[in-house]
Amino acid sequence: SKEETILPVNNVLNILQEKTRDARIFGLGKANLKTNLATHFKIYDPNYYDPLHSKRYSELVYYANTAALPAVLPRSDVEINAEATPSAEITSRRNRLFDLLNVQFLLYKKEEFNYMHNNLINTIWENDNWILFRRNQSPPRVYLVNNYEVITGDNLILKRLFDPAFNPGKSVVLEKNPTVIQSSLNRDGEISLVKYKENEVLINTINKASSLLVLSDNYFPGWNVYIDGIKDSIYRANYSFRAVFIPPGKHLIRFSYEPISFMAGLAVSTFCFLIYFCSLFLFLIYRRKKY
Repeated sequence: SKEETILPVNNVLNILQEKTRDARIFGLGKANLKTNLATHFKIYDPNYYDPLHSKRYSELVYYANTAALPAVLPRSDVEINAEATPSAEITSRRNRLFDLLNVQFLLYKKEEFNYMHNNLINTIWENDNWILFRRNQSPPRVYLVNNYEVITGDNLILKRLFDPAFNPGKSVVLEKNPTVIQSSLNRDGEISLVKYKENEVLINTINKASSLLVLSDNYFPGWNVYIDGIKDSIYRANYSFRAVFIPPGKHLIRFSYEPISFMAGLAVSTFCFLIYFCSLFLFLIYRRKKY
């Protein structure tokens, strides 16, 4: 097949890359981005990649779709409900999921777009067929809060997260008691995302008091956090994401993916290479002496 038939130039995809950058975007109805497409074009769509997905994140998505935890998770197809006009109940849970995930942009085909709510949105781009708008109520990818709730039990956590009274922009749900006293926290401060890559995230913070920083990326084994180069603790927050306590002052926060499996594999491979080269060296010496 010709290259242009496999990866054709598409104006909408180009617009998404240009306008959304490192923010998450979700397509609804006929505008839904199909599996793997967003990954290839480096568009931050919050759906899974093929059948590979974090169990915890899959449960969060499943709950948003159905208001219940599944007895058995499907192996694949863990997808956010993408109906253009779902019921009010599903819409409410989906909007809360978008808030938790920092979905800042939504894409619609105009034939499915409800202009009744046009006064509530900020249109970023449109043409005769498509409209892309920003969700103004969505927290940013990384943000500060000064309030946390400690809740144990998966159903209780999810029920609280999807409670209309819960404000994900000001509070976070943790699963274990932190060492920081809540009354000492303050969410007023400056925060900037310096670098966002697959295996590393760099964040600058300036705050007068201690704060709780929330990153709406999945909590997963192998991720470490460093504050000014010193390793600190990551708390699992809002069921599937990450939080870290930041002391007062100016700091550089670095999240780095350093899985033990990779380091163990690297050590084993290095050891095997050393054995091989030592064996080869001894063999060559022996052969030289022999002949």
